[in-house]
Amino acid sequence: MGHLPQITFNLILFSLLGGLSVLGFLFGENRLKSVSYGGFMAFFIIAVSSETAMSGVADKINAPIATAKITFVVVVCAASFLGSLISQRKSQGKLRSIPLAVVTTLFLCGFGLSLLNDSSRGRVVTDFNLAAQIYNLRFIFMGILAAWLVVTQFIPVKKDDDKK
Repeated sequence: MGHLPQITFNLILFSLLGGLSVLGFLFGENRLKSVSYGGFMAFFIIAVSSETAMSGVADKINAPIATAKITFVVVVCAASFLGSLISQRKSQGKLRSIPLAVVTTLFLCGFGLSLLNDSSRGRVVTDFNLAAQIYNLRFIFMGILAAWLVVTQFIPVKKDDDKK
C-alpha cells in the first residue's frame, strides 16, 4: 500500500500556502480576508485568555494544551470563512488574494509556532531553518498583514457597469 509522508513543518507550511492560495483564487479576496481576520481574532483571544481557561478546554477535548490552542485557531478561521460564504454573493479580487494568502500563511505559521511549548518549538525551530526565520519575523508578518487588510479595506469596489 502507499506510504504516508511524515508530517513536517515544511509540509504544513506549503500545504497551508497552497490551500489558502487556491481558496482565495476560487472564492475571492474578501473571503480570504475573513480567514485573516479570524486568525487575528483567535490569536488575540488566546493571548488575553488565562492559561487555566485554555487548560480547561484541553482537558475537555482530552488533548495537550498546544493542540487545543491550534485547534481553536483552526475552528475560528474556518467559522469566519464559512460565515463569509453565507454573506457574500460574488467573489472579487482573485489576483490580489494570492499575496494575501502568502502573508496570511506566514502570519498563521509564525504565531502557530509561538503556541507550542518551549521544547516542541525549540525542536521545530532547530530542525527547520524556514521555521526559525518565520518564527523570528512573526511580528513583521503581523504588521504587513494588518497593513494589507487596512489598505484593501479602503479600496473601492468595482461595479459591473463601470467602464474598464
